[in-house]
Amino acid sequence: MVIIAVSGYLIETEAIPLSVLSQVLSVYAALPALYLAGAVTFRRWELKNGKEIHWEGTWTGTFYAIPKGLTWQERYQYRYEQRERLRGGNSVERATTK
Repeated sequence: MVIIAVSGYLIETEAIPLSVLSQVLSVYAALPALYLAGAVTFRRWELKNGKEIHWEGTWTGTFYAIPKGLTWQERYQYRYEQRERLRGGNSVERATTK
């Protein structure tokens, strides 16, 4: 709403040429479109594979594909097991091979 109001004011007062303003607004239109495309892609993958996509972390996130229908405790355990498996393999296997 604020972007629309400021854009309307700038167009009315002709403070910024319309060509420059249209380039700026096209960026604001592209960001939600990119987000929506990503959300649709993830959702289609979830429906196709019967799993849910979860992630943790902010800047360097880790994604997990978790089977549907698990309780929150089971999801937590599943993510923990996946994280440990990705960090260097199964510790039981390493202990038995030494």
